[in-house]
Amino acid sequence: MSEIKIHAQTWNALSVEDKISIERILKDTKLLAPNDTLTADAAVVAPTDLPATDPFCKIACDIAEAAAVTACGSLSGPAVPICIAAAHAAGDFCRSKC
Repeated sequence: MSEIKIHAQTWNALSVEDKISIERILKDTKLLAPNDTLTADAAVVAPTDLPATDPFCKIACDIAEAAAVTACGSLSGPAVPICIAAAHAAGDFCRSKC
């Protein structure tokens, strides 16, 4: 089980429904494993672009991240940019495991 850290102030401002929707999008696109979670963290400012050592793994993470960002468009209001930020953070995490 891994925790993907999201900027606390923006994450905590979302409704429970939006948080569930964002986690579902990230799990459906395989950016989060079934037991992974998104966690609010005050220290997070912006996603970090971590280098990948396996180019095929990185490409798979990039594709999953793009799919998640696209799916975030199905949300509304403040959930959209937070979902996109979460998708980028999950993509970075995915690439960090390559």
